[in-house]
Amino acid sequence: MSNTSEKKKGRSWPISIFVVYLAFVGMFIAVYIVGSRQNNDLVAENYYEQELKYQDRIDQMKNVSSLDAIPTVGFNKSRQEVVIGLPAEVLTDDLKGMIYFTRDDNSALDFKHVMNLNADAKQTISMQGRLAGKWSCAISWTNASKKYYWKTEIVF
Repeated sequence: MSNTSEKKKGRSWPISIFVVYLAFVGMFIAVYIVGSRQNNDLVAENYYEQELKYQDRIDQMKNVSSLDAIPTVGFNKSRQEVVIGLPAEVLTDDLKGMIYFTRDDNSALDFKHVMNLNADAKQTISMQGRLAGKWSCAISWTNASKKYYWKTEIVF
C-alpha cells in the first residue's frame, strides 16, 4: 500500500509543473488582452514634430514672461463658461490667435477657438455640454509680428 502512494506522489510532479506553466502563460495572455484594450492616445497627433519645434515654443513663453501681466484663465460656475483674459498691452488691431482646450485622457474631446477678445482684453468660452474635469488650456497669439504662447490647467 505504501508502494502505490509513492507511485501517486511520483506522478503528481509533472502535472504540477504543467499547471504552473499554464498559469504562467495564462497570465501573459491576460496582460496582453488588457494592454491591447487600453487607449494609447498621445497628447497630440504630431507630437514628435512639435517636440522638434519646442525651442520656438520656449521663445514664445519667454515673450509672455516679458509682459506686465500673465494671461488669466478662470471658470464661471453659474454661467458654465471659461473666462480668458490677456494683458491690456497686447490688445492691438493686428492681434490674432487661437485658444486650445485639451484633455490628456481623451483626445477626442479636444477643441479650439479663434481668439476674439472684447475691449477689456477678455474672451468667454461656453463649456456647456463639455465633460467636467481637468483641461489644459493653451493660448497662442501673434501681436506686432511677435509670437506668444501660454499654457495652464483648469478644473471644473
